[in-house]
Amino acid sequence: MAVTAGPGSYTGLRVGLASAKVICYALTKPLILINTLDVLAQSILSYYGANNQPINPSTLICPLIDARRMEVFTAVYYASLQEIEPPHALIIDPLSFQSLLSRQPVIFTGSGHQKLKGVISDPNSLFINVQHNASHLAIRSLIAYKSKRFADLAYSEPLYVKEFFNPTRQA
Repeated sequence: MAVTAGPGSYTGLRVGLASAKVICYALTKPLILINTLDVLAQSILSYYGANNQPINPSTLICPLIDARRMEVFTAVYYASLQEIEPPHALIIDPLSFQSLLSRQPVIFTGSGHQKLKGVISDPNSLFINVQHNASHLAIRSLIAYKSKRFADLAYSEPLYVKEFFNPTRQA
């Protein structure tokens, strides 16, 4: 069984992962955790493939998940989906991604791409609104399955990217 591990909604990640772990335990099946940003990046590859357009190998893919205000969860990938920058939280401003955009084109996608589009206007920035779906998760999951990248049911946890804030928790 495969499930996205995050980043994303804290509650959604906890509930989804807990449910997947219970099903895998009950059925003695392996659990595959896929980074949500990997799935978003896969949606770009699938979009280009469906339109019979090759992606220039020097083009980078940068999925963005809206995280309220001017913050996003993001990562950066080569067109081969090899990770360049791991998942992290970023408060976007006009200088966001300037070092990448000065060298090559970058495709931005995901729920946070509109937020970024209103802030930067570099000619190397490409904004593509592609909706990811279960087929994109399936592609990433098959790759993980073939390489036997299984999660430990007892110790796997969501990828929150930044620490969960609980205002009622005592220090």
